[in-house]
Amino acid sequence: MVWFHLEECEPCKKFASVWSEYAATRATAKVFAIEASDEKNREMARQWGIDRYPTVVKIQDGKITEFLEDGTLENVIHFGSF
Repeated sequence: MVWFHLEECEPCKKFASVWSEYAATRATAKVFAIEASDEKNREMARQWGIDRYPTVVKIQDGKITEFLEDGTLENVIHFGSF
């Protein structure tokens, strides 16, 4: 799963602790956080179709799915398990 965020984004700051806790529980899964404030990462976000922050996506079977639920740990775990 990938979390796209911006350093200055207040909702991103609020979600950061949830993401950190989720990532800590996923020792065998690939979990990434991409800070999109710099141009290189912002271009990557654009290529992935990310136009708002924070955004969490997962890649499964070649398909990108966006997380659209409330940003609770329980919801993130559920999203990541499918």
